[in-house]
Amino acid sequence: MVNKIKAKVLKKEILFVVIKPNVPTIVACDVVRIKRVIQSLLLHSVRFMRKHGKITISFEKSTLNIKGTSVPAFKVLIADQGVGIPQDALDRIFSDKTSKTRTKADSKELQFAMCKKIIDVHKGNIFAQNNPDGGVTFNIVLPYEQDEASTDTD
Repeated sequence: MVNKIKAKVLKKEILFVVIKPNVPTIVACDVVRIKRVIQSLLLHSVRFMRKHGKITISFEKSTLNIKGTSVPAFKVLIADQGVGIPQDALDRIFSDKTSKTRTKADSKELQFAMCKKIIDVHKGNIFAQNNPDGGVTFNIVLPYEQDEASTDTD
């Protein structure tokens, strides 16, 4: 998937900006699965990006409500300058019924619903919001610490 993203980025001459985190970045998680979620969201952003667009990846400290308790969390934001997502679809793009919203079926790419399932297993949250000037920002929020059983997906 990385090569697929790289090829599209080069062809469209997209600028990637990664803002250096000023928050703790070590999160207890299944690194392989979280990496696939991020790659899938990046691929989606690149697909719907105009030539010479920009994707910005930034990080924030956040909180999650887990079983009625507020826990410290790490947020990854992937903001693009693409076409955005229709407003009426924002709330449902991560559900099973609309997992193919604006994406082509591709066996190597995780669909939005699978991304949500992976984040749910990690007791996190994933959502999208349209940017005021166009494009979309994908938000991934993961608790810094995990119950050992929470990321067991086997």
